[in-house]
Amino acid sequence: MPTFPPLAPALVPRDSMLSYLPRLAATKGVSTADLCYDMKAACRRVLNFEDEPLAAVAEFWWTIVGAD
Repeated sequence: MPTFPPLAPALVPRDSMLSYLPRLAATKGVSTADLCYDMKAACRRVLNFEDEPLAAVAEFWWTIVGAD
């Protein structure tokens, strides 16, 4: 039976938004800017840690991973 890659990379100690977001984008096979666009957030605003885009990233992440 084939194995499939995870829907989202696991968080590791010392992960930050700046390190996790590109890894998440790579898992999806897109650029970080394209991933942010899919989340309806401007990449620049996400990387500036503005509240609204960070909320969009969090919501997107929970739809992929789900609550444990």
